[in-house]
Amino acid sequence: MRIALFIILYSALSTISVFGQAARVYTSGAHFDEGELLDVNHSYVHDQLQLSKHGTTIFPIIWIANTDEGTVSKLDTQTGRELGRYYTGPPDYDVARYTTHRYVNYETKWYCGTRLPYVVPKYRDKIGYKDRQVIHTTKTGKEAWRVLRSKRDIAYKHADLYVTKPVIREVTEKYYETIRPYPIATAMDFEGNVWVANRGYGTVIKILNEGGFDSNENERIDTSKNISKNKKSDENKNSKKNDGASHANILPWWQDERVVFNIEVGEENSEPTTIAVDADNNVWVGLYNENRYVKINGETGEKLAYVDVPGSPVCTVIDGNGFLWSADGGITKIFTRTGMVIGHLDIEAYSITVDNADRLWVADTKGELVLQVDTNSGHVVSEYYNQEIQTNRNETLKPDDAVAGEENILEDNTNRGITPDTEGNIWVTNLNSNSVTRFNRENGEALSMIPVGNHPVGIAVDSKKNMWAVNRYSGSVTKIDATTKEVEGTYSVGTGPCGEGDITGFKLLSITTRTGLWALTHDSGESRTSWYNLSWNSDEPDGTQISVRVRSSEPDDVSDDIPWVSAENGVDLKGISDGQLLHIETKFISAKRNASPILFDLTVTPRIDYLRKECRDMYLLPADKQSNSNVICLKRWNFPKKAPANRYIMSNVRWEAVREDPKTEIKIGIFGSWRPQEPICVLYEGPLSKGLKPFEKDFSLHVPKRPGNYRIRLIASIGPEFCNNFYGREKKENDAPQIIGWSEMRLSTRNHN
Repeated sequence: MRIALFIILYSALSTISVFGQAARVYTSGAHFDEGELLDVNHSYVHDQLQLSKHGTTIFPIIWIANTDEGTVSKLDTQTGRELGRYYTGPPDYDVARYTTHRYVNYETKWYCGTRLPYVVPKYRDKIGYKDRQVIHTTKTGKEAWRVLRSKRDIAYKHADLYVTKPVIREVTEKYYETIRPYPIATAMDFEGNVWVANRGYGTVIKILNEGGFDSNENERIDTSKNISKNKKSDENKNSKKNDGASHANILPWWQDERVVFNIEVGEENSEPTTIAVDADNNVWVGLYNENRYVKINGETGEKLAYVDVPGSPVCTVIDGNGFLWSADGGITKIFTRTGMVIGHLDIEAYSITVDNADRLWVADTKGELVLQVDTNSGHVVSEYYNQEIQTNRNETLKPDDAVAGEENILEDNTNRGITPDTEGNIWVTNLNSNSVTRFNRENGEALSMIPVGNHPVGIAVDSKKNMWAVNRYSGSVTKIDATTKEVEGTYSVGTGPCGEGDITGFKLLSITTRTGLWALTHDSGESRTSWYNLSWNSDEPDGTQISVRVRSSEPDDVSDDIPWVSAENGVDLKGISDGQLLHIETKFISAKRNASPILFDLTVTPRIDYLRKECRDMYLLPADKQSNSNVICLKRWNFPKKAPANRYIMSNVRWEAVREDPKTEIKIGIFGSWRPQEPICVLYEGPLSKGLKPFEKDFSLHVPKRPGNYRIRLIASIGPEFCNNFYGREKKENDAPQIIGWSEMRLSTRNHN
């Protein structure tokens, strides 16, 4: 059956354009190269996408906790620009505290040979509960202190000294303590969101990377963004200068709609100091004063479990086998899926990390050693010395009290932050020499020592494999080029930044798991394209997955504020606006070291292409093109952008059938989103007949009384059952081939005065 059908709508208020685009299948290496490949490739096996062996983070951002300021800065790692700054808790406040002191009075006597005892005058000494009792004497003619544990101790060490009548009195005193958020550690999750540990408030918060919750219902997301040009700062002129955003640019606490969780963890004064995200996107928070971890559901904020450790946790990393390593005096190993403590290594550590071969590395903060530890036996496999390097110290390298130009040997390169890079090397920050060292992890050779800012406390890898050092006393971060290993720039953040945690997501996305991304922008060639679905063929072994998200825009309106929508394989897209461009992000995740999901192809289908998909002998051609093939064309149509509420709008429709086919039933109807289950009016229902040419019909719409945003849809179908509600009925398995198509417009109503 060969059919040609034109539907033409006239409107005096708009220009009519053709509606309709074909599907596109991406299936070859050349197709995949049309998008950006980040840690995925089609070179291992051609014409399919799989994870690369060594990855990086897929998000071009870094989250810096500004500890002294009580904020978090979000920077673009490609430009160094500060994208936003967020308070991590309410303003500082004073809290009344009470402490009890013990006052001790002693009466003492001296025995000097055969002389009679000499009584030393009483004195009063203020000491705390946990202090050992002390005694004050004048034996040598000047004040001296002796630590005494018992009278037997006294008799043994000082035979001529005797204590009588100790009188103890307890006094409770009141004082005020200023409480600050003191954000000290950050960790990124699989969506680029950040979790922040507030050591001062005993809380963790979650800040979204994109989107947010419109809590004040003003139809936009109120958030801090684009608040600073953040030009490169000059560390040599003023190492403590901060040119970042002022506090006036930051929304007050809890008014930023990207801050979504504020969770109290532990008891009072729990002091969360370290944080990490596991392969299930759950969050592990180390509580310094409680010697334990709390596990939190990363999606709901629910506390799932508490796990005790032998000491106070200060650093956390999770390897590719699901084991959490905790620096807590020693090093504790915990299986994240069960919460079971596997063992404890008697190695004193502050900063630890693991590489992509699951080797554990320790920065010896009391000396200049970098240790490689066997994770099975707990033995130190190798010790690498952060060797002394002679240099002419300039203002960047020297401590604040050093003399400019002084020849010096950096005798104390006290280690702090430590991380692997994508090349298999180990990077360590040196607090006192204001530098970072790059080691070859196989032989311990110090490949380079690079000057950065003042007092570097953390280091991380970004999405382009560059290194970032966090400079606490400079209020800045330093970017080191991945290729040249030279400083590319130093950028201001808040005051007192701290680099503890997975600040770029590199550890989660390349060590705890392996993650890659294929980012594609599909162009339909027509503005306001309505999108139907995405479908793909893939292989996803256990422990791996492929996820896809999309958003649509016009070429001149590509904005980060457009929300992303998750796409399911072959399922109708919902919640996505019309637009010429469809932005697609396909994410590859593997929680197993030697497994990868595989994408064989991906098909993008615009809404109108549903006709072609279900009726393959139909061609979707513009009405102005001549063709002997069967044709159906739906054109866009518009009412005024704003209309008075509760008023009628008149319109006229004209259509014609090119070919007569009395056996084919067609139906054309108008539907509104405010009444989706029945048509506003049926324009035509009957046989496709050339004798109706031309056919015109006037109709009117009664605009909803309540002002708001609505949609009006014209649906045309071959087969009346396909034109029965606002959404149309999609073809079912046993249906004969049918045709359905629609065009949609938006209607915004206002009160009529």
